[in-house]
Amino acid sequence: MKHYKGPRLPGILNPLFLLLIILGTLSADNNSHKRSLKVVNINIWSGLDYKGIIKMGEFESGERMQKRYNLLIEQLKELDADVITMQEVNPLPRRAAQFAKDLNMDVIYHVSEAGIQAGCIGIPVNLRQGDAIFSKKELNLEWVGRKRLTGGLAGNFFAFHFDDGAQALAGKIHFEGEPIHIFTTHWHASVPNLKRYRDSAEDLGSKLGYSVEEIEEAKQTLIIEAEWRFTEAQGTVAYIQEVCGDSLPFILTGDFNATTEMEELHILDSLKIIDSFNEFHTATEGFTWDAERNSNVLMQYPEDAELNMNSLYNILDYNFNRESYRIDYIYYHPGNSQLHAVASSVVINTQQKGIFPSDHYGVQTEFKLK
Repeated sequence: MKHYKGPRLPGILNPLFLLLIILGTLSADNNSHKRSLKVVNINIWSGLDYKGIIKMGEFESGERMQKRYNLLIEQLKELDADVITMQEVNPLPRRAAQFAKDLNMDVIYHVSEAGIQAGCIGIPVNLRQGDAIFSKKELNLEWVGRKRLTGGLAGNFFAFHFDDGAQALAGKIHFEGEPIHIFTTHWHASVPNLKRYRDSAEDLGSKLGYSVEEIEEAKQTLIIEAEWRFTEAQGTVAYIQEVCGDSLPFILTGDFNATTEMEELHILDSLKIIDSFNEFHTATEGFTWDAERNSNVLMQYPEDAELNMNSLYNILDYNFNRESYRIDYIYYHPGNSQLHAVASSVVINTQQKGIFPSDHYGVQTEFKLK
């Protein structure tokens, strides 16, 4: 029998070659299993109607609110996120401390809306609302700062304002040896100043018998209300640039009360940030405000509501909130790092006995460092 005598590696190279293959395999396997950073954002819904001086109206009983809280905690524990950002945390600091204890996480927070407050005394008695950032303890969450974007004075001890207000809250974590800034914000809510809503003001106004002056007033309100978000967008950009510049990686989350159609949201484009959800889904996916299924939305904007409201703008507002859209986002910028998103999805969108955890759904994005 003839044996094939092809080229052979020198004997001493054979084990070395095998060792290199093994080490390469182990290295590839190690890279594929590098720890990820899971970030969740959720507006948890205060349950208030924001009407009243001494006390604001509430949509639900204390018992129902507790059921929502328990459901929210249950779903957050299942997600096991490393970082959670929240809006409409009310009342502060008690509610933030409760979340931190139940989730075993560190927290930073700041009041955004509180009316007239000095310490624990003030009116409305049930409003001390703001934003919070939570993180697992090993990430060493640090307070970085906070910038008021719109509205009057609102501090953790003292507040004096009579209108809506927004802020940008900033913290810093340390992930895989890399410092990463976390920002969260909650912009002003109003009907978009888009052509279809201006047209709707004309059509509905004529149909319902509003005067030309009243129709023009509604259209002007669209402009004025949208200007709040323009100011907040510009302030958000300025604050992030002040803190991070172009070098440090950061993650920006929040309830922006703006769809991707709206010009004010695209002011953020100057930061060269990436919409993490949009990397993995189409533009028509990812509703976080669900007017068809979410019982908490339907509670605020019932299907059989009378349209003879106080003004034409209020009718536009009702119609807008009866639509479903994506207004909650997780953006990021890798800076000089190799931070990148590997998955993103809508979360905290499961009901239990007809109750949803919030009137918003959450967004989760999983990040890795290459």
